[in-house]
Amino acid sequence: MKELGAIAGLLERKLGLAHGSVGEQTIAAAIQERMAVRKMTSVPAYTTSVMTDEGELTNLIESVVVHETSFFRYPDSFRHFGSWASQRKSADGFSRTIRILSVPSSTGEEPYSIAMTLLGIGVQPSGMKILGVDISRQAVATATTAVYGEFSFRDVPEHVRAQYFTKSAKGYAVNANVRQPVTFQVANILDSNFLMFEQPYDAIFCRNLFIYLTEDARKVAMANLDRLLAPDGLLYSGHAESFRTPNGRFVPFGPPNAFAFARSGAAAGPSLNPTALQFPQLPLSAFTSAALTSSAAQPSKLVTAPAPVPSTQTNKSQSVLQLARECADAGKFTDADKHCQTYLQSQTPSAEVYSILGVIRLGQGRNDEAEKYFHQALYLNPKHYDSLVHMVALSEHRRDAVAAANYKRRAAAAHREEGKS
Repeated sequence: MKELGAIAGLLERKLGLAHGSVGEQTIAAAIQERMAVRKMTSVPAYTTSVMTDEGELTNLIESVVVHETSFFRYPDSFRHFGSWASQRKSADGFSRTIRILSVPSSTGEEPYSIAMTLLGIGVQPSGMKILGVDISRQAVATATTAVYGEFSFRDVPEHVRAQYFTKSAKGYAVNANVRQPVTFQVANILDSNFLMFEQPYDAIFCRNLFIYLTEDARKVAMANLDRLLAPDGLLYSGHAESFRTPNGRFVPFGPPNAFAFARSGAAAGPSLNPTALQFPQLPLSAFTSAALTSSAAQPSKLVTAPAPVPSTQTNKSQSVLQLARECADAGKFTDADKHCQTYLQSQTPSAEVYSILGVIRLGQGRNDEAEKYFHQALYLNPKHYDSLVHMVALSEHRRDAVAAANYKRRAAAAHREEGKS
């Protein structure tokens, strides 16, 4: 349909959106959704409307853009960031406000996670400034409201939720001390004057944006990020984007699963280097409330709460899976694999155990085997979100745009469905 091509071209010009990254079906579905809202039956007429009405283009963008996020998504990045920020704090006392940018910030979970991480190492709300930027007005409105449902907490232990959120009739509201240093803004990272008058940021979180952009759009976005990042700052990317970082300009800073980059040849902070960082060898879900809230807490000293004693065979099986997850998060892949095998010897195979095995193989650099495990997980549960997201990354890595787009659609559908449950 020629109208689809015209609209895809418009989205590419406005968003830098490579239409193959989301798939023609996604764009077509968004068009049908907007036509239904507008009570329009003519595709050519709707195309004319989008081409001439900025407001309708904005509405279409809202329908196309998928906001896949949660609190403390990619926990290794937040452990890394907390450790890095803690050592900077020790070195210079944060004599000035630490500035962090999150773009795209989606519905706000990431900026608030950044604030909670800094609060956990003793930075006061007045000592940090966190800006969340997104092209979606709807997403920014949700972020500003700061009330979230269960799906946003899938990586957060209950005691963290109790510490930083207040239960309300509409969900869980972010507490004032977390909200205070965070502001939001609607803007397009592809604009040449994007945040033109902002001072440099100590760290920038830019996750899972580049996988959707054309090559030209990536260059524009990267130039803006480069301009906004302090000389000794860190750039955090998404798990599928490491290979898209410009060669020579930025280099990995820390373990692979942190997805952190510093400028080549620049020290990321006062006398710091990646090997000096004391990375906590615990998954975020094991952080105790005391460790997260104590002003003296250091990431390397975080401890786990005593594990509950399993009372049934089901609880024992779940404990084995939890151990497997913790070992995988800590990079102890051999131990993680043993726990998974123990589970498989006594239990019916599940999507969860196969997904963990896939993560283990990814950590070992055995991508082909990882993909087989994710396929097994999806055979048992076609809507297993984590497996779908990993398959997006694997498909992108081997440059299979069709498969990646298909997995993205499935992941988005699984995300929406779980969010409603």
